[in-house]
Amino acid sequence: MNLALARMKAGASLASVLPLIDDRATDSRFDSSVSESHAWARPARAFFYAAEIEAARVYCERVTRIGSGSESDLVAGMRLPLIKGDLPAAAKSAADRLSRYDGDTGRRDVAGLAFIAA
Repeated sequence: MNLALARMKAGASLASVLPLIDDRATDSRFDSSVSESHAWARPARAFFYAAEIEAARVYCERVTRIGSGSESDLVAGMRLPLIKGDLPAAAKSAADRLSRYDGDTGRRDVAGLAFIAA
């Protein structure tokens, strides 16, 4: 992931760096779902904030398919409806995340989505 981001910062195209991310070796530990969801959440987050929405959607879907129940999973579950423009579903997902993982980021997401959806 670091190499892919460095290449994008240097001007490489999204298409040229996606194989670097996708070729990441999977975690072979017994219960690897949390570490796997965190690993795939990293490119999802990076592409979301870089406004590469289609790439962000692909990686968010990958995180939610793992279904670890981790905060990364819940963030991806919030971003997918947000990407689709379903603000009520995104707001509900943000509230669900905040009820499980209390933190400033979760509170910001809930407040921001409440403001946007109003």
